[in-house]
Amino acid sequence: MAKKLKTIAVIIAFLIAFALPVGLVIGLSEAEKQEYQPVEGFDFSGDYAYGTVVQPEYRTMREYMLVSGTYMPYATQFVDLSSYSGLRFYIEAGDEVAAGQTIAVADGGEEVLSPIAALVDGIDVSGGYVRLLRLEEVALECYVSRSYADLIEQMQGTLTDENGETVELLFRSLQVTDGNVLVRLKSGMSGDVGRTGAFKLYTGTVYENVLCVPGGCLYTNNAGETCVRKVNADGSVIGEQVVATGYSDGEYIMITSGISAGDLLDGGASAYYG
Repeated sequence: MAKKLKTIAVIIAFLIAFALPVGLVIGLSEAEKQEYQPVEGFDFSGDYAYGTVVQPEYRTMREYMLVSGTYMPYATQFVDLSSYSGLRFYIEAGDEVAAGQTIAVADGGEEVLSPIAALVDGIDVSGGYVRLLRLEEVALECYVSRSYADLIEQMQGTLTDENGETVELLFRSLQVTDGNVLVRLKSGMSGDVGRTGAFKLYTGTVYENVLCVPGGCLYTNNAGETCVRKVNADGSVIGEQVVATGYSDGEYIMITSGISAGDLLDGGASAYYG
C-alpha cells in the first residue's frame, strides 16, 4: 500500500512539475496576445495625412514677380565750390549730411553748407564741386533676370506693384551678369538708404479660372518629381501622385496636370517631406 501511495505521489509531482511551466507559457502567451492586439483607430503604417485634408480649387491669379534689393539715393545735386579757395573739408565720400550742415570752410572763414539731407557721392576739388545724392529720394536697386528686365522696360508707364501703386523704372543696366541685369525702381514703398527691401510687380498677366492647390500640398520625391499625396476624406493615404505645376503666387500653386478638382490632398505633405 505504502509503495502504491509513493508511486501516485511521484506521478502527481511529475504532472505538477510539467503542467505548471506549460500553463505559465500558455498564460503569458495569451497575455502577450492581449497586449499586442491592434488598438482600434490606430494605423501602424503611418499612411495618414500630415496636415489638413484639402481640395483643389479653381482660382483667378494675377501674375507677379518678386524683386528685392537695396534702397539707394538716385537724385543728384551739386554744391558749387568754384568761388571758394583753400577749402578745408569736414566730410568725405560716403558720409551722410543734414540740410544746413557745414561740409567745408574756406580760407576766409566762409562756410560751405549742404543744401539738402544727402549722401556724399564724391568730392572733386579740381572740378570745383561736391556731388550729393538726395536721401529723401531713394530707389530699389535690384538684380532681375534678363527676361524680367525686358518685361519691366516694356511695361514702363503701366508698371504697378501688388497694391496698385505705380512703379517707375529709373535705370536699366546694359550689362548682363550671370543672366541678371541691374535695375533701379521707384515706388510708393520706400525705405532707408542701405536697407534691403522687396515688393511684387504685376506683370500684366492674368490666369483665369485655373486649378490651384495650397503650397503645403506639394513636395519633391526621391526621383526629383513634384508630387502630392492623394487621401480619403478621413485622411488615409491613397498614394503619391506626380503633378505638373505653373505659376505660384507664394500661397497657391497652379496645377496643369496630374489631379482634378474632385481629389482630396494632404495639406501638410510639404512640411513633412520638405
